[in-house]
Amino acid sequence: MLRPRECVPLLSRSCEPQQNIRQLGFSGWWDVDLAAYLQYPELFSAFVASYIGLIAVILHQTIRFYKVYKNQQDEAGRYQRTLFKFSFGTYAFGFLFLWVPENALCPLFPGVVQHFNMHALFHLCATIAPYNLLVFLIFHRMQVLRRQATHKFDAGCLVFIHVDNNNSKSM
Repeated sequence: MLRPRECVPLLSRSCEPQQNIRQLGFSGWWDVDLAAYLQYPELFSAFVASYIGLIAVILHQTIRFYKVYKNQQDEAGRYQRTLFKFSFGTYAFGFLFLWVPENALCPLFPGVVQHFNMHALFHLCATIAPYNLLVFLIFHRMQVLRRQATHKFDAGCLVFIHVDNNNSKSM
């Protein structure tokens, strides 16, 4: 039988898992999975499988839409392909060179692995990649809605979509 770990004061006042989940206000399947993992660290494999499934769904959707921009030679097509490839590359790099080595080497060399903060760096990759995929999907959605949208950059590196609310495309 799984036993709850000790209470985390920021999350709850009680050690009863169901009360913790309600207090956190989780409602979706991913939230329940995350809450279960926080309560029962033994469920790490289920948490990872759930996370991989969520990422697979997001990537599947973007692959479907990538085909629209694959041969598009204008500036928007180039930006979309770049966002797509950058996101895939960031996920692959974070997984293969940060998450896997950290999980494989931490039991053997905990001091060395912790020194490099590989898990924190993995989370940076796991944040940057979906952000760019969402920008990719927002641009695609604006195209479907026939809204005039362009890729813009803030501070030279953070891409976002500017939507012209005054004009729509005539197709």
